[in-house]
Amino acid sequence: MRAFISNKLSRPLAFGLSLLALSGFWQAAAMHLNSPLILPLPSEVFRQLLLGLGSPVFLRHFGISCLRSLLAIGLTLAAGSVSGLGAGLSAAFRAFAAVPLAIIRAVPVAAIILLAVFWLGSDALPVFVALLMGLPVMTDAVAAGITKIPARLVDAAKVYRFSRRKLLFHVYIPAALPNFLSGLRSVFGLSWKVVVAGEVLVLPRYGAGSLLYTAKVHLETAQVFAIVILMVIICLALETLFFLLPRCFRKQRNNLAAVPADSAGIANSKPPIAPSSVRVENLGVTRGSQELFRGFSTEFQQGKLTAVIAASGRGKTTLLDCIAGILSPGKGRVVLRNPGQPDRTGFPVSYLFQEPQLLPWRSILRNAALPLEGAIPRQNARVAAGRLLAKTGLGLRLGAYPDQLSGGEQRRAALARAFAFPAPALLMDEAFQSQDLPLKLSLMTLTKTLLREDPRTVILVTHDVREALCIADRILALTGRPLGIARDIAVPAVSEEDTKAAITERYIHLPPDLAVIEEDIFSALSKDTV
Repeated sequence: MRAFISNKLSRPLAFGLSLLALSGFWQAAAMHLNSPLILPLPSEVFRQLLLGLGSPVFLRHFGISCLRSLLAIGLTLAAGSVSGLGAGLSAAFRAFAAVPLAIIRAVPVAAIILLAVFWLGSDALPVFVALLMGLPVMTDAVAAGITKIPARLVDAAKVYRFSRRKLLFHVYIPAALPNFLSGLRSVFGLSWKVVVAGEVLVLPRYGAGSLLYTAKVHLETAQVFAIVILMVIICLALETLFFLLPRCFRKQRNNLAAVPADSAGIANSKPPIAPSSVRVENLGVTRGSQELFRGFSTEFQQGKLTAVIAASGRGKTTLLDCIAGILSPGKGRVVLRNPGQPDRTGFPVSYLFQEPQLLPWRSILRNAALPLEGAIPRQNARVAAGRLLAKTGLGLRLGAYPDQLSGGEQRRAALARAFAFPAPALLMDEAFQSQDLPLKLSLMTLTKTLLREDPRTVILVTHDVREALCIADRILALTGRPLGIARDIAVPAVSEEDTKAAITERYIHLPPDLAVIEEDIFSALSKDTV
C-alpha cells in the first residue's frame, strides 16, 4: 500500500485525500452525536471561520498573536544562536549552561506562566515564556551543529591561517546552518503554541488566546474550532515556509555555474615563496603514556621531497602536526631556515591531510581560493585557484561541490588548494592512500608536475615504500619507541622528460638498485611491524 501511494499518488493529491478523509470522519461523528456543543458540524465551523476572517477585531487578535510569536522567535534565535555557539565552541560554557537549560526543560510551561505573572505584564508574558521554552531547543541545535564539525577540518582551516572571523563565518556558522534551520522549525511551532497558551492564562486585551478563552466561556464551540483551525493553518504555513528554505539553498547550490578560471587583465599575483628548509630540533612529544619522540632532530632540505616511513601508530602524523603548529611539542622546536635570514618559528605550511578536508558548503574553486583571500584581492585569488584547478584536470568542475566529486577529484582539489596557498613547506599525510593504482600514479605524477612549476620543501608521510621510491628525493625510515632515524637514503631522481611514464615504469618494474633500497627499508621496518 505504501509503495502504491508513493508511486501512484503525488504529495498534493495524497494530502487532499487525507484532508477529505478527516472531514468525512468529522462529518459522520458530528451527525452521530447530534450535539453542536460537543462537536459542531464542519459547515458551521467553516461559517464561523469566514465570519471571523471578515471581522477586523478578529483579525486584530490574530495579528497581535502573530507579532508576539515573531518577536519571541526572533529573540529565541538571537539568544539561542549565541548560547549555542558558546556551547559548541567551549566545553566550559557548555558545562556552565547545562544546569539552567536542564531546569528550563524540566519545569512545566503552565508553572512558568503562573510564576511569570508576578514579574511581567499580560502583554509581555507570552513572549517571555516562549523565549524561555525555545531557548534550550535552539541552543542544543546550534551546539550540535558546531560539535559535529570534524576536528581535522578545523585543523585545516587553522593551518591555512584562517582568522577568527574567517573561521566563524566560513566554518562554524555554515556547519551549524542545517541544525539551525531544523531548530528554527521546532521553535516556530513551539513559540506559537506557548504564546497562545500564555494568552489563554493571562488574557491580554488582544490575542488569539484571549479570543479562544472568550469563545469557550460563551460556549461557542464552533467558534473555538474555527479559532483552533486558523491557528493550525498559520502554524503550518510558517513551518512550511522555513522547511522550504533549505531546499532553496540546495537548488541555488546545484544550479551554480562554473566560474571562469581566468579573467582578462588579472595577473596571477600569488605572493612569492622564499626558498627554505625545515629544521626539527630536539623534538620531544608524549601522548598519553606513550613517548613518541625524544630529542628527535633532522632537517628537510630546501626544495626537496622527503618521504617519512614508519610503522602504523608510531607518530608520523604527530610529526607533521608539530611542524604545522597544530600540536605544540613538549620539548624542542621546528624552525624555517632561509639563506641569509634568522630562523623562523610559527611559519605557514600547506597541509594535505589523509582526507581532503574540503569545506562541503563551498565550491571547489572557492575552497581553493579561500586561503588566499585576504593576502590578495578575492578575484585574483579565484583566478589563481582556478588556474591550479585547471592544471589538475578540474577546470570544468570549478562550480562543483565536494559531494559532487569522486574521491580522486576531491584529492586533486585539495592538492590545488595546497599549492594555491603561498607556504614554503608542503606536508602530505598519506596523500595517495586508498586509491586504485591508475589514480595513485596519476596523483603522484600531478604532484611532481606541480612541484617542478612551483618548488616547495615537501614532507610526505606514507606506508608505501615503492610510492616513496617513485617520487621522493630522500627517504627517512623511522623505527623504535620513541622514534629515531633508522635509514636516511637519497633516492635517484625520476626522468623529467616523461614523468608519468617514468613513475609508472618505476612503480611497476622497480629497477634493481632501488629494489635493494626497498629491501633494506623493509628490513629496518620489520623490527616494528607485527
